[in-house]
Formats: sequence, C-alpha cells, structure tokens
Amino acid sequence: MKHSIPQHYPDPYGNGQAVVARIHLNLSEQGMAKAAPDAFDTGYQNPLWRAAKRRIFYTNRSDYERAKAILSDLNALPEGYTA
Repeated sequence: MKHSIPQHYPDPYGNGQAVVARIHLNLSEQGMAKAAPDAFDTGYQNPLWRAAKRRIFYTNRSDYERAKAILSDLNALPEGYTA
C-alpha cells in the first residue's frame, strides 16, 4: 500500500516546491535537535517543561516527515536521506 503524498507547502514567492520543502526539512531538523535534550533526558525535568519540549519535538518531526515525503515524490530528496 502506497502512502498518499501530503499536501504541498504554500509557495507565495514561486521558489518551487522542492526549495520550500528543503527549507522545511532543514528547519524541522534544527527544531528537533534543540528540543530533544530536554524532551528525552533521563534525569529529572519539570513535567510541564518536558511535555512542552516533546510537543515541540513531535511537531517538528511531523513537518520533517511531510517535507521528506514531498521531496521523495519530486525525486529531489537530498543525498543521505531515505524515504
């Protein structure tokens, strides 16, 4: 069963869907990297802080997967990424 391709990102400046998706891919990677230490630390974290960081991480993860699926559909997935 093939998964459906997510809706493409808005492109008001006409840069092309591949460029916009690569930007989202990079930004979501950075967001996950910043949120992960507090979201998944094994030491004590304030539960509200940990929950907020996990929500940030999973929101970025969802956007990362969306961008990856769009780039895969366009055959523009950067080197080193797999669909």
